[in-house]
Amino acid sequence: KSEVINNINAVNCRSGRTKINSALSAASNLIKSRVPSRNTVDAVVLLVSDGFTNYPSLTRKAAAELHAISGVKIYSLGMGAVNRYILSIIASEPDSEHLVYVPSHRTIMFYVGQLLGKLCNVPVDCGLTAWKQVTRCLRCNQSYYLKMRKTLYHPSGGGIACPAPSKLWQSHPCVSTLCPF
Repeated sequence: KSEVINNINAVNCRSGRTKINSALSAASNLIKSRVPSRNTVDAVVLLVSDGFTNYPSLTRKAAAELHAISGVKIYSLGMGAVNRYILSIIASEPDSEHLVYVPSHRTIMFYVGQLLGKLCNVPVDCGLTAWKQVTRCLRCNQSYYLKMRKTLYHPSGGGIACPAPSKLWQSHPCVSTLCPF
């Protein structure tokens, strides 16, 4: 699980059309070349893309070849503004289980965590943002400033629960600011 998450976090997000067909063909070749003893285990392909490809016909062909391999489940995570048609062709059926639209790269880990929990039957802990300062010490005699964080996703499979809403805020003392009078 951590290896998958680390690899996703290392992806450099760029805009522009891509060679999705090459990624699907590489996945197909990797699955076909796996150790024979692993042939009884389902293979999972996770494509994170906007679905815009340089070669739509080659992408459809590569997706069909991947679907033809027994025991392959393909999940499409569409990010941002997406080509729903291509992502739907790539994802295994039914789309309701294998196709997810993610608003931005900031929320992708929610879906990846949920998917890993489901596929690997492991607990997924509550996901939280980093602390962010939301007020400043600008006035004289102001005694504190506030930090907050948000819940990105809720736990599943017995993972660690999210904190109560009151625990998503922290107050910190300000350095004394002298008043000019």
